[in-house]
Amino acid sequence: MPLESYVTTYPASLGRHPDVLRVPVNKTSISFEKAPDFAAGEAVQEWERVRPDQPLLTDVKTGERVQFLFMYRCQRIGKD
Repeated sequence: MPLESYVTTYPASLGRHPDVLRVPVNKTSISFEKAPDFAAGEAVQEWERVRPDQPLLTDVKTGERVQFLFMYRCQRIGKD
């Protein structure tokens, strides 16, 4: 998942769900945004805070150079 796919949209103090997951267009649907579970949002924000800087990699679906959210030691975590 590219780093910019997960966006904090509102300050948590507003009482709204502060995060949005942007799902890109794929074979069966258009792109859309979804509010994930609050605990998942907190976990992603914590990972963004502690993860080391990573190099840009090519997204095989778009061909763009992006930072992936789930990377460690310059390797993507999980399957493509």
